[in-house]
Amino acid sequence: MWNRRKADRKSRSRYKGLSLHNRKKRWSVRIKVNGRSKFLGFFEDEVEAARAYDNAARKFHGEFAVLNFPQKQGRSIYCKPADTQ
Repeated sequence: MWNRRKADRKSRSRYKGLSLHNRKKRWSVRIKVNGRSKFLGFFEDEVEAARAYDNAARKFHGEFAVLNFPQKQGRSIYCKPADTQ
């Protein structure tokens, strides 16, 4: 129940687990674990905050984690390939 996709409602973030803290002007990250909200921290960058959420989701929900950046064949589909020279 707590590990669902982000609801389609008006939000400032497009990522699950994030909210914008108005006074600090930073992204606040939380995750639900065993029915309790767990605070993960504040981040200046929205994508960095979403990745922090994903790391916690993998840790606490394992194979059932709903991620902001789903992995495809062992790596994130949103990562740019490294420059090859």
